[in-house]
Amino acid sequence: FGDSYKAPQEEAASESSAKKKGRTVVITTEDMQKRRNDVKARTTLLLALPDEHQLRFNKYETAKEL
Repeated sequence: FGDSYKAPQEEAASESSAKKKGRTVVITTEDMQKRRNDVKARTTLLLALPDEHQLRFNKYETAKEL
C-alpha cells in the first residue's frame, strides 16, 4: 500500500503560474466601505447640481482633472 497522492511535477506548476496575468490585490472590508462612501458622496454632489451644470462635470474622471 503506497501513497495514492502523486505530487505534480515542478515544471507543471511553474507553467501554470507563468500563464496567469494581472495582479492579485487584497481588498479589505474597510477599503470597500471607503470606496462605497466615496461613490455615495460624489453621487450626492452631482444630484445637488442643476441638470444644465452636470454636463460640465461628467466629462472629468477624477478631481485632479478639474
